[in-house]
Amino acid sequence: MMIFRTILSFHFLIIFTLSLDAQAPNPLRGHARRPKPSKLVFNYPIIRLEGGDFTMGSPDTATDRNDDECHHNITIAAFGIGMYEISQDQWTEVMGYNPSHFTGVTLPVEQVSWEEVQLFIKNLNEKTGKHYRLPTEAEWEFAAGGGSKNRTKYAGTNNPLELHKFANFYHPKTGTPIPIVNGEFVYPPTDGYQTTAPVKNYKPNSLGIYNMSGNVWEWCQDRYLPYDGCRSHDAALISRVVRGGSWVNSARMCRVANRGLNAPELKYDLIGFRLAED
Repeated sequence: MMIFRTILSFHFLIIFTLSLDAQAPNPLRGHARRPKPSKLVFNYPIIRLEGGDFTMGSPDTATDRNDDECHHNITIAAFGIGMYEISQDQWTEVMGYNPSHFTGVTLPVEQVSWEEVQLFIKNLNEKTGKHYRLPTEAEWEFAAGGGSKNRTKYAGTNNPLELHKFANFYHPKTGTPIPIVNGEFVYPPTDGYQTTAPVKNYKPNSLGIYNMSGNVWEWCQDRYLPYDGCRSHDAALISRVVRGGSWVNSARMCRVANRGLNAPELKYDLIGFRLAED
């Protein structure tokens, strides 16, 4: 019995000593520290704009204007806006999946609702430590039209006959029907692409920003609300602004003053977005 107790005591002493050794700091090892999680390096060029005064909307004399585009003066503070639309590769890097209908790493992400974009921005800011956001409608139009001076009707040009150099849009031949293949409309690739085009494609506008006319409509932060003295749509209180037109739209819809709207929970293969920051 005495021998058995001695063995037990000896085993307890070994276990207790090992336990103390495991808890005690080892001066030869130093104090172990958990490495801080590294920030995501998100390669997304931002064009910095000084802001200024400009006239938003379109003049009454414009023959292709809509009646929700009343001319009004506005002042924009300095801000930054993405050189191009968010690509599918960038969305996947942050969210871990690709929702797009037309797939390609350099193509713009689409099939994303305004609500999903807000979640993307939240996740991106947490991973990068930055403060990205969607542009306001006024910021978007200011950037698309070339700033406060020498503003253009489309992003990059005033001439609809030159728009194909700057934008991915639908340019139909008069009287030519649009064929349907496998349930999809097949648009003639007069600008080089039948659907979406790479985000850094065509010529940039005067500020160095790509595809602000055409390719995909772009979500803005704002609710769709009427300008003073202008007509508004019935869905204004629940809708968010989209701007720029898309690969499926004519030049008229790709004017920088043209306003679009969409419910924040809906998504289509012709709506994407670009980022902004203060």
